[in-house]
Amino acid sequence: MVSSPNPKPIQVNFQTIGCRVNEAESHQWASVFASCGFIVSPKPINCDILILNSCAVTVAACKKSRQIISSLHQNNPSAKIILTGCFATIESDFITDNIKISLCIPNQHKHNLPSIVIDKLNLEPQKTTFDYNLLSFKRQRAFLKVQDGCRYQCSYCIITKLRGGEKSVDIRHIIQQIKKLELQQIQEVILTGIHLGGYGSDINLSLTQLIKEILSKTKIQRIRLGSLEPWELSADFIRLFKNPRLMPHLHLPVQSGSDRVLKLMNRRGKTSDYLNTFKKLKNTDKNFNITTDIIVGHPGESDDGFMATYNFCKKAQFGNLHIFKYSPRENTKAALMSEQIDEKTKKQRYQKLDLLNQNLIQNFIKNNKYIKHKVLWENKNKQGIYEGYTQNYQKVFNNSQKNLTNTITEIKI
Repeated sequence: MVSSPNPKPIQVNFQTIGCRVNEAESHQWASVFASCGFIVSPKPINCDILILNSCAVTVAACKKSRQIISSLHQNNPSAKIILTGCFATIESDFITDNIKISLCIPNQHKHNLPSIVIDKLNLEPQKTTFDYNLLSFKRQRAFLKVQDGCRYQCSYCIITKLRGGEKSVDIRHIIQQIKKLELQQIQEVILTGIHLGGYGSDINLSLTQLIKEILSKTKIQRIRLGSLEPWELSADFIRLFKNPRLMPHLHLPVQSGSDRVLKLMNRRGKTSDYLNTFKKLKNTDKNFNITTDIIVGHPGESDDGFMATYNFCKKAQFGNLHIFKYSPRENTKAALMSEQIDEKTKKQRYQKLDLLNQNLIQNFIKNNKYIKHKVLWENKNKQGIYEGYTQNYQKVFNNSQKNLTNTITEIKI
């Protein structure tokens, strides 16, 4: 029980790891707690309640979740630690035996997290006129969750089981949320989902329809999209990028450049289809930035299969590769496959692909030099230099003496 006869304001801190959907959820919960009169603190020190929105996409993510729990308890032993997210959903044995965790809220209940925490900890909401504002937390870009769950069954992925079926947020609610962000003077919204391209599958709508509605009914300056599957981009969707408010950057996780490995992964489409889609996107803007995820060492990935991925990435000219060494996840199809790849080979393939990635990054930077870009400036870093992002998601820096925070200016890189 956290409340007292004359309670001081309860301080709540959110720790978030993993995907952008987690980030969006944490901001949403923070807004609810603030509207109930609780203080949302950017740091965990001296807080009464610490909420970890965890991740379990890889073995490393699970390890990090455990480490954060231990660190939070060690540095603030009197605080109530609330665990939620994918790690909370999959690691029931660890949670049951862990006295550091006061309350565990698995994914199937996390949409009601604020009310569950308030009820279970006997907290007393207070009337307040305070409205949670991202800018006060030095955030100029807002993640907005519009969808949850995934219908695909990729062989390596545990998240489908942890997040459940596809659920889309009503368009009217999304528009309301964006208009609320506009009132907070937020300049950019990032639409997120576990399977963002599946938006509307359960309510007879589509992501294309959602974006058209946002462009029509809001005035927010910049709209950015979270990860999308490369086989889901229709011609109608690609035409949307003619609107300058929709940012010319997409993260399209291909995972492999080998058609054989894609089949083993239970991924859809072929690499030739992906390259054709990339060409169409770049036809809307020659500086369109396409980034991707690659898994090296998936079971059955031969040397030839890896080199197919290497050459595919080279041909696609990605702006950046997010490279992961395959790690088996219990209760996934890939974990039971023969032809598991040894760690030494995974490491060698990772290093080779990482070297290519450094060249791809430099080529993309070179191709964007001497071109005018509009930059949303965020905050000064530790060196006192402003950081910001171009429309096509290049991180840039400015040592201006003017206050650039949350402004959009045009520069040449």
